[in-house]
Amino acid sequence: MTPNPSPVWKGDWFARAYGALRRLGFETASDFLNAHPSETYHELAERLGSDIAPVQIQHLQFLEAKESGRVRAAAMDGLARKLREHIPEGWAKGSTAKSKAMDAYAHWAGMVETRGKNIEAGRLLAVWRALERIGPPEGWLPSDARDDILVRAFAEGWPPEHAE
Repeated sequence: MTPNPSPVWKGDWFARAYGALRRLGFETASDFLNAHPSETYHELAERLGSDIAPVQIQHLQFLEAKESGRVRAAAMDGLARKLREHIPEGWAKGSTAKSKAMDAYAHWAGMVETRGKNIEAGRLLAVWRALERIGPPEGWLPSDARDDILVRAFAEGWPPEHAE
């Protein structure tokens, strides 16, 4: 017997997600994300309701980013959110810190490659290696995509002149 699919995928989830955004006063997913820069995708989905999944917010974010030529900015935002989700205690903090950081990288890179389309995996790895080289202080978490450490890592690994 096949389990019932999650209600988040029933019907027109796209229209449902944009309806939830409008009910909260936002015209676009980008506006919603910009209003809540330090929240994870899970926290954002909770704001929209039980019939919206975090991955759907990611999908809308990158769809809008591709349309507006802002995939690099969406990737920066996504990395900030994934780090906050996967290492909530902060960078290099705790006995499993390295493993949790790699988990954050894997989820972020998968999200950008899947939804960003035509993004070179090497570019994402270059951002991550730059972040590791910069060596954020123990306990660091980006406040948002404009965090100085993230900006520096992207400037080195995915310079603005190569923005997609």
